[in-house]
Amino acid sequence: MTLAAGCYIGMFSGCTGLTAPPALPALTLAAYCYKEMFYGCTDLTQAPVLPATNLIFGCYFGMFHGCTELTAAPELRAAALVQECYKEMFYGCTKLNNIRVNFNSWADDVDATLDWVYGVSSTGTFVCPAELDTSVEDESHVPVGWSTGLPTGISSVTDSPFLNGAIYNISGQRVGKQERGIIIENGRKYFNR
Repeated sequence: MTLAAGCYIGMFSGCTGLTAPPALPALTLAAYCYKEMFYGCTDLTQAPVLPATNLIFGCYFGMFHGCTELTAAPELRAAALVQECYKEMFYGCTKLNNIRVNFNSWADDVDATLDWVYGVSSTGTFVCPAELDTSVEDESHVPVGWSTGLPTGISSVTDSPFLNGAIYNISGQRVGKQERGIIIENGRKYFNR
């Protein structure tokens, strides 16, 4: 699905009774396509999945501005930011306390995240790649007072015979083949009974 420029600007703006959003399956975005789509939707408690990984000028500008009941942001999957893409995206989302991003630089020169977390909760968790500079805490970067973390990258554990190599427990301590529980060998996780 491909969107047209500005196609959903303010579509649900001021819909104070809206609690759950419609699906937004578009993978190809357009300039300002979702700008202020849920502006002032004060009862919105969940965000839609945003599957697009390539952003375009202003695509999510102010999308959830003033959504005071929203606690968790949708995963922001894009690896690179563009001009005003997340500008004011969560502005005034006073209960927002969880954001997960995949980009590794802020792109301040194009206001990509200008005021994007202005007025969010004073505590929360910001999950991002290790390469992203999290030293700046303000309304345009990591929210002030939030903890930062890395994506775990942990996938499912397999029950399998051991290969040759050093064996470690989940805490990173080297163990023998007789160790019970989840262990890691050659970068793969196994459950040893």
